[in-house]
Order: sequence, then structure tokens, then C-alpha cells
Amino acid sequence: MSAFDMPPPNFRVDELRAIASRHFGICGEFTPLDSERDQNSKIAADSGAYVLKVANAGENTSVLAMQCAALRHLEQVAPDIGVPRIVSAKDGAQFVNVRRGRDEFIVRVVTFLRGPLLGSVPATPRLARSLGSFLGKFSRAMRGFGHPASHRSDFLWSLESASRVREYVEDVEARDVRKICLDCLARHEQFVSRRLPKLRSATLHQDGNDDNIVLSQWNHEQVAGIFDFGDMVFGRQINELAVAMAYILLNARDFWGNAREIVAGYAKEFPLEEEEIEVLFDLMRLRLVMSVCISSRRAKLFPDNSYLRISQAPASALLRRLAATDAELAEIIFRDAAGFSPTKHHGEIARRLESGDRIPARVAGFEIGSARRFVVRARKTSDFARAYVWDEIGELASEFNAEIGLGLPPESPGGTANSPEWLDIFLPGGSAIGALFKGEVVFARNGDSGEEAGGIIVIRHSPGGDDTPFFSSYEFPRNSSICELSAFDPIDVGQIIGRIKAEPGTDFGIVRLRCASSVFQASGVGAEDAT
Repeated sequence: MSAFDMPPPNFRVDELRAIASRHFGICGEFTPLDSERDQNSKIAADSGAYVLKVANAGENTSVLAMQCAALRHLEQVAPDIGVPRIVSAKDGAQFVNVRRGRDEFIVRVVTFLRGPLLGSVPATPRLARSLGSFLGKFSRAMRGFGHPASHRSDFLWSLESASRVREYVEDVEARDVRKICLDCLARHEQFVSRRLPKLRSATLHQDGNDDNIVLSQWNHEQVAGIFDFGDMVFGRQINELAVAMAYILLNARDFWGNAREIVAGYAKEFPLEEEEIEVLFDLMRLRLVMSVCISSRRAKLFPDNSYLRISQAPASALLRRLAATDAELAEIIFRDAAGFSPTKHHGEIARRLESGDRIPARVAGFEIGSARRFVVRARKTSDFARAYVWDEIGELASEFNAEIGLGLPPESPGGTANSPEWLDIFLPGGSAIGALFKGEVVFARNGDSGEEAGGIIVIRHSPGGDDTPFFSSYEFPRNSSICELSAFDPIDVGQIIGRIKAEPGTDFGIVRLRCASSVFQASGVGAEDAT
């Protein structure tokens, strides 16, 4: 039987004291520590603080030897990384065998890492950045480590064998969470698993959860160490980050801030590859699915172990939130955090557009580069039609005898201009707006009915084939006239898609243009909006 099928050891405190004294020469005050499969106790001794670890009777000796070898490796190659240190037994052994009745248990002692646990403080972007940085350094230090016992394909917590928890889904109490779990597992089998073989692999800690991460005693936004190497396994390198992300986002108030910063911190210390980012969101969700399913099954087997349900409620809540989050948007944010362009084919799209074989149509019969124009910067507001004082627009048009006007994004608080993520174009009221490029409609919303949001049309273009699309959007103030369009409608270059109306105080109206390599950026949904 495996350690997952057997209850944790239940030695009495007097027995534990005797073991620590007899085999390790350590005496002190014992305090029980939570554990899923083992029995752990903190020892407060005159010589320092230690953890006495009694392994589950079903645990494999070679797995425990691997954990010790990993700690020795880290002590040698990265002594500044906070991990427990092995305390040898009196005879110099790394662990001892203790018999109790018909069972034999392996007992070890390691040093105790002082400091609050990650789960005891609110998750902030600064803390997430520190966690990512710490894990990046940890991954870098583990590059040279290998052990035969890490190749355990039957290990229940391994993300590599996530499909094994499918039979546990029925033990999840909430019906909607059960469906989310099944959907995530199906997506893993259909989308993620076939991408895994080309990703980097390593021996992983694979359990950077909020009860295994220790913070600095003096700065609770600084990660100081990691312990509990019981889930070590050989797997895809990106799993290390995915697991930690799943936990730093539990109950996080600034969801996208934390997500961005942990990826950025990790990538700075251990650069990510684009193919790894493609599956990061799914692997993060998969870890939560495994947590909910495994804890639900084991809680039924061992109802007296309250630790098994410690993260079920927040994990279920996060799964619900992630189910409503588009994986493509997450990938864009993660790519940006890791130092990549927003989409994988951004550079190729830009080169094709700059090559001259894709000439955009004139937006409204005007050649913007040569038309008489004025330029104005928008005020800080989310409603772009109200981002300008229209009396001033009329005055500018008259002063410059302008045919058109250009509106730029507002300045940042520091007085510098933001990147031109969009361009507002002022045109005489009634001007017809044509599509810049040939493509097909992604979605369209007509603002004629007086909707506060106004109307928007997003069009997909494929200059290099379906695998390298880019998107353009045309946003109109409410009550502008937009053509009746639906998703998948073909659009020809220059085809009229709407007419703008003149705003009060001027003869000019406005349309906002965006061109981007993702549908989210084109539609105005960015990281700032997503927070």
C-alpha cells in the first residue's frame, strides 16, 4: 500500500521524545505540526529548533533518500537558499528505522525554518514577486540535481499524471466545482498533454503552497525559505511555477497583480520559454483541480485529519473565478510579465505589415499622413467620448483649418506619454468609417440604442495565414450608426462598417482605432482593465 492509502503515524509525545533523545541526542519541548501523510513535530531545544519527521509506513525508502540528497545538493550549490538542513543521527545516518508493533517507520530530523508562513499574511504583488524570484533561484539551483526515485509516474500529486484524479471528482461536494474539474481535465487531455513532451523537465519540489513557504521574520513581503520536500518528482519545469501560482492567488485581492509579479519574478531568475507560457494557465488550474479532488477523497478516508480540507474552500472559489477567465488573456499577461511580446507571432505580423504587401485602406477617405490635422491628448477617463472638451476640439479644428484630428492616450502620472495603444480620429459628423484590412468579424456591438458603452466592431485579419492573426477594432460613441454585423461575417478592405455622429459643441465626431496581436488588446481589455 502507498502512503496515500494509509493513515499518518500517531506516536505519542513521550514516544517521540524517546526517539529524538535516543537516536539524535536532542531534547526539548515538542509541538505537533500539520501534515498530510506523515507525523511531524517541532522540537524547541537549547541548541536550536528542529523538526522530527516520522514518515508514513507506506513511504518508499528511496523517496526519502532522494529528499535528503536534494537538501544536501542545495546546501552545496546554493547555501543562500533557505531550506532545512539535515541533522544526522548519532551514528551518522541520515535517518533511522523505528519499529512499532508490526509497522516500521523511518524517522529523520531537520532544522526548523523560523518565520511566518505564506498563508498567514495577505498576498500582495510585492510578495508574489519575491516568491517568484525565490522559486526562480531554486529552479536554477536544482538544474544539476537528479535522482532515480524522482521518476515516479504513479505519484498521486504529480501534474504529469493528473488524469488519475478523474475518479476522485465524484467526491467533490459542490456540483459546479465538479463540472469545472471535469472541464479542466478534458482540456488537459485534449490541449495540454500533447504540448508537454517538448517542454523542459527537471526534478521539482512541486509543492510551493502557502503552508510550505516561509517568510522573513523582519519583512513579511520577503520569502525566506521552503520546506516539505515530500512531493518531489521529475516533471515539466513549468510545473514548479504553476503550483506556486495556484496558491499565491488563493484569496488574492489583486488577482492579476499577483499573477503578473510571480511570473515576472520567476522569469527574471530563471527565464521561461514561450511554449511553457502557453500551458501555464492550464497547469495552474490543474493543480487546483488536483487539490480539490485529492483532498475530497482523502477527507472521506481519514475524516479526523482536518488538515486535508484546509485549502478546499479557497481552491474551489479560485477555480470558479478561473473558469470565467479566458486562457488567452492570461497568456498575454504572462507573456508580458516574462518579457515576451503579447502574442507569439507579434514580430512576424509586424514584419508582414511593414513589408508593404498589406496596404491599409483610408479610414474615411482621408490620407491621414497628408491631411490638415490637429493633435490633442485625451484626459484620464474610461469613456473616450468624454475624454475631450468638445468646445476645444471645435476651436482646434477652426484654428488649424483641419480636415481631421488625432487624439492620443493621456500622459502618465510622471508626465510621460503612455504607449499608443489606441488612436482617436476626429472626423466631420456623418463620415463613413471603412475597414483598414480584409478579414472577418470577431464580434460587434451596436450602440444605437443609447447604451452608455457605445458600439464596437473587432475584426480578425490573417496576413500570414490562420496561425498568425492580428486584430483591429473600431469603437464608436453611443448613438453612432454602426452597420449590422455579426461574428464570422466577412469584411472587405475599405468596406463601410459605421458612421460617426457630430458631438455637441463641434461639427466633428470621433472613432477609436486599435490594432493589436490579440483580440483582448484590440477590444480594449488589458491587464489594467482585468484587475
